[in-house]
Amino acid sequence: MEKRFIEIFEMLSTGEIPKQSFVDKLKGKKPLTKDDLLAEWFAIQIPSYETIKAPLVGRDKEAEDWVREKYSETDKSVSEEDFRIKHEGFYVIELAKERDGVPVYVSAL
Repeated sequence: MEKRFIEIFEMLSTGEIPKQSFVDKLKGKKPLTKDDLLAEWFAIQIPSYETIKAPLVGRDKEAEDWVREKYSETDKSVSEEDFRIKHEGFYVIELAKERDGVPVYVSAL
């Protein structure tokens, strides 16, 4: 997959998208477009949060525990379920297993 990632990156950065071959045309294959390449490129990327092994709300127990703890610190103006749903898909960086070099900012406000 890494090889394909580099190929697509080079095609996009140079603007040289290969033309469809005669055989591919006969097979009825759709010609590649810049949008197709961009979609494929984004689809094969590994999110940086996955690389540092940050837990994900909705997938990992420790992230679910974290969101429950954060809810307990709120004014309870929304239900716990709505609060959890709002955070669904949130990567909890401060619980990441590999945090070397990852800045975690805390607002002074």
